[in-house]
Amino acid sequence: MMCGGSAGKGDALIADRPRDRVRPTAPKRTGRAARAGGCLAASALLLLLAVVALSAQGDPWVVVFYEAGCPSCEQIEELLELLSAEIPASAIVRHDVSDPTSLRLLTALTRAYDVELTSVPIVFVGDVVIVGSGWTQERQLTDAVSRCAMYGCPSPLRRTATAVLSAGLLRLTVLAILFALLWWWQTS
Repeated sequence: MMCGGSAGKGDALIADRPRDRVRPTAPKRTGRAARAGGCLAASALLLLLAVVALSAQGDPWVVVFYEAGCPSCEQIEELLELLSAEIPASAIVRHDVSDPTSLRLLTALTRAYDVELTSVPIVFVGDVVIVGSGWTQERQLTDAVSRCAMYGCPSPLRRTATAVLSAGLLRLTVLAILFALLWWWQTS
C-alpha cells in the first residue's frame, strides 16, 4: 500500500490482493429515511402478527351437523350443553343439514376426514369424528372436548380445501407484502 511515496514492487503485490481493495459502501440512512425504514419494518411485523393472531383465533373446534326433529341429534345437543361449561361459546358451531350450504360443508368435511356420511348427528372435534349417538359416541365426544379444552386442537374447518387454499393465499399475500416492503426499503 502506498503512503505518499513511491511504491516498490512488493507494495504493488499487496495492493492487488482482492481483500485489500476498497469497496464502495452504500450511504448510511439517516434522518427521515432511517425513521421511515424503521417504521415500515415495525409496521410489517405488526401486520404479520395480527394476521397470524386473527387466523388462529376465530375458528371453532367443535362442528356439529344435525337435522331438526332428530332424537339422536337432541341427545348430542343435551350433552354439548353440559360440556359447554368447559369450552368457550365460540368453540362450537352448529349446522342444519337441510341448509344446502351446510350440506356442502358437511360433504367437504367427510371427504377431508375420509368418513362416510351415513346419518346425523355427526360431530367433528379437532381430529375426531363422532357419528350418531349412544353411550360410545357420548363418551368419545366428552373425551374429545375435554382433550381439546385442556390441550387445544385444530379447527375441523381448516381441513376443507377452501380453508387450505385461503390459508395458503393469506401466507402468500403476507410474503408478497413483506417482499415488496423490503424491496422498497432497499431502493429508497
